[in-house]
Amino acid sequence: MLRQLIFLTALLWGLSATAIDIDDVQTQVFDGSCALSGCHNGSAFPDLRTGVSFSAIVNVSSNQRSMLLVEPFDPDNSYLVHKIDDGVIVGTPMPIGRSLTNSQIQLIRDWISEGALEDDSSGAGDGGGDGGGNDGE
Repeated sequence: MLRQLIFLTALLWGLSATAIDIDDVQTQVFDGSCALSGCHNGSAFPDLRTGVSFSAIVNVSSNQRSMLLVEPFDPDNSYLVHKIDDGVIVGTPMPIGRSLTNSQIQLIRDWISEGALEDDSSGAGDGGGDGGGNDGE
């Protein structure tokens, strides 16, 4: 019985060892629902296109409220969550004309809760600057 408990604990720990990063959010949410023509594809703030979305939203102030778009480790105080989650929507809900699935909203909440990582590689550090793509606005 003890061996089964140890095995189950190790299995669950292993499943949670892979963190959510911006690539997960980009492919599962932003690319198909936000970074579209006429929306957040560079024509509207914030820019949610691949390669620029992380630096455009993490620790960046909202231009509508006095809060960060994404405040790492704090989804309830992240303006992005306030725009997409039915329970806390502020202003016009996003995306316009449709809604994200519950699993997409949860993915964003989980990503922020885990620290809003740019890269889930174990040696990534904390956004140290050798990752490329941060040389523009």
